[in-house]
Amino acid sequence: MIDVLWRARTEPLEPVAVAATGSAAHELARRMLNRSDEELKRVRGVSWPDGLAFEGALNDLPWADGALFLGHDRRAPKLLLPCAIEPNVPLDLWARAFERGLEREMSAPILVMPSVQVVVSMAEARGVERAKLEAWLLSALDQVV
Repeated sequence: MIDVLWRARTEPLEPVAVAATGSAAHELARRMLNRSDEELKRVRGVSWPDGLAFEGALNDLPWADGALFLGHDRRAPKLLLPCAIEPNVPLDLWARAFERGLEREMSAPILVMPSVQVVVSMAEARGVERAKLEAWLLSALDQVV
């Protein structure tokens, strides 16, 4: 097995998604809830117990300290990868091995958050609904207390 380390990209990817866990995810949710219903409709999202991710145009994506912006790399078309870092191994080979390990479990696009070792399928992303986002935030905050 090869240890994969992450290094700075020579050319950053264009952001198409943002993801976070923990307090950064709570802040992303709060920032989204401050937006109008019309603005929420321009973004799609998925959530899991400790995190969430939003997909959309860069100007429609919220920002929070600790959140990770992700984009598409032509060498790994099924993955959403960090915009500023990449694996220290040939990306196309790493992506194929990575995807092969997840084929039966997840559908593309697959969001990769290396710093927190989270992998999430964005295939189920849906339009952001205020009530569902509020419920997720309340649930996530209840788990912290």
